Amino acid sequence: MASSSLGCGQQDRELVVGNYTDEQTIVYAENRVTDEEKIEGFKMMIETSSITNERPEGLPQYVVIINNPAEFTMELMVNFWITDSDEFVFLKVWKVVSISKLMKNTSRM
Repeated sequence: MASSSLGCGQQDRELVVGNYTDEQTIVYAENRVTDEEKIEGFKMMIETSSITNERPEGLPQYVVIINNPAEFTMELMVNFWITDSDEFVFLKVWKVVSISKLMKNTSRM
């Protein structure tokens, strides 16, 4: 059986869409996108979109995350609001969070 940890491990990335149920809880869809071309296309769309100072009120309608479970990282988290004029406004929450480093830090306590 071949190992799936060849190269940089990016073949293991997944894009997941979720919805906020309240400020502390996000429910993610069971379906995950693992196609690298689609994941990179989404990242490119976010990186090249025009910047706005608009900050909608209330909870976002959607949240999209890109995880790399093989490397224990969350590469990107983006919140999306749909405006009254049916436009998407998004806020990039963070980039590259290592879950393994967080686990090491909390195990020392």
